[in-house]
Amino acid sequence: MKLTLEQLAECCEGEIVGSHSIALDGVTNLGVADPGKISLYSDKKYAADLANTRAGAVITTPSLAEDCSGNKLIVANPLLALARILTAFGAENSGHQVTAEISDDAVIASTAQLGENVTIGANAVIGSNTILGDQVCIGPGTVIGENARIGAFSRIDANVTIYDGCQLGHRCHVSSGTVIGSDGFGFAETADGDQLEWVAIPQVAGVIIGDDVSIGSNTSIDRGSLEDTVIADDVIIDNLVQIAHNVSIGRHTAIAGCAGIAGSARIGKNCKIGGRASILGHIDICDDVVVFADSYVTKSITVPGIYSAALPAMPIRQWHKLVARLRRG
Repeated sequence: MKLTLEQLAECCEGEIVGSHSIALDGVTNLGVADPGKISLYSDKKYAADLANTRAGAVITTPSLAEDCSGNKLIVANPLLALARILTAFGAENSGHQVTAEISDDAVIASTAQLGENVTIGANAVIGSNTILGDQVCIGPGTVIGENARIGAFSRIDANVTIYDGCQLGHRCHVSSGTVIGSDGFGFAETADGDQLEWVAIPQVAGVIIGDDVSIGSNTSIDRGSLEDTVIADDVIIDNLVQIAHNVSIGRHTAIAGCAGIAGSARIGKNCKIGGRASILGHIDICDDVVVFADSYVTKSITVPGIYSAALPAMPIRQWHKLVARLRRG
């Protein structure tokens, strides 16, 4: 598939400097691009690659445009332009193109309701009274329990587990290995003499996920105890994230890999939670908050802004001196 630079400019509202009619067939990095490709130049640290590139055109910003001598597409937001150009080339479907088909090896309850053009892979299991919307794609080995709801155009990759009663909206994507709706970590402690025992508290609520939510691989989202775990529309969640029971996450929030959110925490909309950040339970984070990677949030945040509690790596001798100074107060 080939598109002219003018066609690409239309899809991302870019300004062309150079040839409008040059035909391009894809996107790749500056260092390996050939004349049929368009590349991204959005940071001066790639100036050496730019100087040697053979790319037919470059996506860049107004402030960096002077660095580019050839055909260029000037945009205000280069990453957004890149996303739209990749979509124009059909990259959003690469690697997972499917034809609506239900495998003979799938196990589907007689009371399950399937929309039009649904795809279900081999060894997938669909439980009783579960509803799959139109053009839903269920990967091989995925298990969806009873009374679940999957909205239209959603894609659930291979080996995902979605427990009973969980709901996903339209156009969601769940990557392999993720578990949605497992029991929250709820136990009551009791002691009989010297014998300590843990008594499991039944987790009787569910998980409700909105539209256009993206969930990475091997993430765990626990069902609520008495109140649903809720993830609002357009939330993006990276790989290996733990979301505990009764958590609420507002619209357009992004959570990076290995973050952990404890039970009953409430995160507002338009937030960004960095990788390996830890958020204690039963606290509130207001809208428009950025939490840096490795930060430890122990109390509610009520003022929008950027928060960090992590120290960068340093030579061990310097670290020992810093710790000694902290201990002295």
